[in-house]
Amino acid sequence: MSLWFFNEHIRKGIAMTCKRCILMLIVLTLSGSLLAQVNFSSLVEEMTDLDRLADFSTANYKTVQYSSYDRRSDTPNGPGWYENSDGFGGEPIPGFEAVIREPDKDGIGQYLVCDIKGPGALVRFWAADSAVKGQVEMYIDGSDEPVFDGKGLDFFHNTASWYARKNGIDEALFKGTFEQRDAVYFPIPFARSCRVVYTGNTKDMHFYHLQARLYGPGTKVESFKPDDIKTNLDLIEKTAAVLRSPSQNYKYDSDKAESFSETAEPGTNKLIWEAKGGGMIEKLTLKLDSTDTYESLRNTLLYIRFDDYVIPQVQSPVGDFFGSGPGIVPYDSLPFTVDGDGTMTCRLPMPFESSAKIYIHNLGSRDVEITGGLLLKDIEWDSDMQHFYARWRVDHDLISNDPSLRDLPFLCARGRGRYVGTSVVVNNPNPIPGFGGCWWGEGDEKVFVDDDRLPSIFGTGSEDYFNYSWCSTQLFEYAYAAQPRVDGPGNRGFTNNIRWHIFDDIPFNNNIFFYIELLTHERTEGISYARQSYFYGNDIVDDHISITPADTVRPVIKPWKPEARFNFSNTEFLQAEHIAAAKGGDITIESDPLWAGGELVCFNPKTEDDALKLRFSVEKAGEYRIYIAAKHSRYSGTLTASVESKTLIMDGKEQVNLFLDSTVSSRVLRPEPVTLFSGEHTITFKGKGGEIGIDFIGLQLLRRIPDASQPFIPFQEAEGMKVTSTSESLAYSLQSDEGLGVDFSGDAHLWIRFTEPGQWLDMDILSNVSGSYSGEIQLTKAADYGIVEIYFNGDKLTQADCYVTTGIKTQIIRLEKMHFNKGNNTMKIKVKNKNPDSAGYFAGFDYLKINENPL
Repeated sequence: MSLWFFNEHIRKGIAMTCKRCILMLIVLTLSGSLLAQVNFSSLVEEMTDLDRLADFSTANYKTVQYSSYDRRSDTPNGPGWYENSDGFGGEPIPGFEAVIREPDKDGIGQYLVCDIKGPGALVRFWAADSAVKGQVEMYIDGSDEPVFDGKGLDFFHNTASWYARKNGIDEALFKGTFEQRDAVYFPIPFARSCRVVYTGNTKDMHFYHLQARLYGPGTKVESFKPDDIKTNLDLIEKTAAVLRSPSQNYKYDSDKAESFSETAEPGTNKLIWEAKGGGMIEKLTLKLDSTDTYESLRNTLLYIRFDDYVIPQVQSPVGDFFGSGPGIVPYDSLPFTVDGDGTMTCRLPMPFESSAKIYIHNLGSRDVEITGGLLLKDIEWDSDMQHFYARWRVDHDLISNDPSLRDLPFLCARGRGRYVGTSVVVNNPNPIPGFGGCWWGEGDEKVFVDDDRLPSIFGTGSEDYFNYSWCSTQLFEYAYAAQPRVDGPGNRGFTNNIRWHIFDDIPFNNNIFFYIELLTHERTEGISYARQSYFYGNDIVDDHISITPADTVRPVIKPWKPEARFNFSNTEFLQAEHIAAAKGGDITIESDPLWAGGELVCFNPKTEDDALKLRFSVEKAGEYRIYIAAKHSRYSGTLTASVESKTLIMDGKEQVNLFLDSTVSSRVLRPEPVTLFSGEHTITFKGKGGEIGIDFIGLQLLRRIPDASQPFIPFQEAEGMKVTSTSESLAYSLQSDEGLGVDFSGDAHLWIRFTEPGQWLDMDILSNVSGSYSGEIQLTKAADYGIVEIYFNGDKLTQADCYVTTGIKTQIIRLEKMHFNKGNNTMKIKVKNKNPDSAGYFAGFDYLKINENPL
């Protein structure tokens, strides 16, 4: 990424408000040089300074991001623009700025994360959960001594904690404050340069972001020292207090409070507040009531017009403006807070020169009561002050993975300004009920600023942009990011994601084009994707289109039932309401489109012996995983489950807590596998401390086991076999056969992501006899597949080249002699090498067939 040259003059005098913590004072020395304008403490102060966002004089930098995105995306809308091969090793082009040293025989290489020339500051670090391995060194200003030398995980995921440990400071101070979910906001300023080097295996790096400010020439920066954290401890503690509990600890300047209360009838556009003369709205609070508040939060619009601009700068449904929806979704962040009682607060400052007006436009069919208030403070408007904008748009009935629809526009604007936040409400109808398959956010963010040919900010996935990873359904709230709602099960239903660019704000001098790609695990029809962009600007011309009643239709979840694909291949789903019976306690049926089939069994135990029983049968003996779709809510208690006399272990525990304070969600519990023989079975649920809600169960056959009369299972699908061990860090998963052709057997094949020769995977086969048998194996062929060897109980049976020039095909290979032991047997698939024309070492296993007559 090239250095951006700031072309605005440094203001010689700035009338700062009492709130402003960063004093951009230009102090002339006898030599005529400038003292440092930027240092560690000034940057820490910026982390809770919202007022500076409205003043463009503080935007003397460009924000860029170094990340692991697929480097084949080198031409907008070109052949490689939507490539997504990153994060697992074996990328066609390593996801770094450069390769310093090629990998050795163990796969360990050295790679350049960034090499920034000129003054700047690192402001945001992110990595995919705790997956990062390897070592990182960081050098500042050309020094031979690294200012960081440690584990990659500590650099990208625990940055502040690492420096705290070095200084003997309790790491807890930074957890949940400077370190938020999978992101870290921690300033590393540098005067002349910053170079970050990663040493390790690319498959252990996974995904990363490193966000930096590039200051304009002449900006005086005092470079970071590791003991800055100790010398600024008081400031850090004050900042951490605000970041930990923004609604409680954020301090306002003004005590000039005004209130309003209005009723907006259907079809009316009501002026609810106005001011004449200059000022700044420092805090805005709204509460909306109607006979259907859920619907009214979407079809009641908030308009805020500053200085009589023809098009109001703020145009958004009330709920979406506050990052809440559908309905009231509580969360607490630095710029916005939504309380459980429906009170919604905005702390982003809204300056104006001569007038401000707030309107409520009711597009619904019900009266809406609006109450609220604001804090107004006096300011002196000047040419560097900027209006606050909030632009909302929505697309309904989208079809994902359509080549004609990939990069969704969030904001396309000309003018001068600063981008400060994003919120989305996604309604995902995909019926796969869990991780893998129903994920909606595989797409990357792409942000073009000013003269960018390629994005200054190129991401690695939508959840990565919102500071989490791996399609997580966990709810969280931090000062700069939140995921306050995920309906589930999995990532289906409504999801709210929010990210604020307070410390990593994105200034633009001429234009900004902000996109996030719509990419899902599988083609999905009927997605609704609402998105809000928050920014400041002067003389803004953007692509905003006025909101219509068609946009603000009532958000609903359409009827659905779970489907068995991806990680749920080979699963039979059973609705609880069809097979439920109770022993004591009360059973009710709860109706809601959130639940599969529209119904949920709700069980309220009265004693410890009360139980909910679901009866089912299995045709084939085998090892099964029994998925349990359970309601999580503020009324839910703890749950235990057992099949016959065997207690199901969930997340290593016999008991799971279903309590969830803020929303009602469906989550699929994933107990450890159990052995079931053919016939009738009963799963028993007990609970205490609240209700138990069961939507459905899923019976997934992991592997067949022979009945006593069988020597073995003669035909074994990949999805019914058990992987027992692999070489280190080998990735594998079941991949749906859907769309691959009629030659594939069953629902899926086992996709083995070999990345280098010698890697292997073992699978277990049970037998009630010993002896020698012949058979056959079906393997997958593709353009990036390798040459594999097949072993059985240590004996090499065959070798196969799995490369084919185009498409995905199968090949059947005869196995002349397999010697079975009574009990467990091991089949090994090992990659030997690859065809010179192949792009990789992958392998795919579809089925094993064993002839029942011994040799």
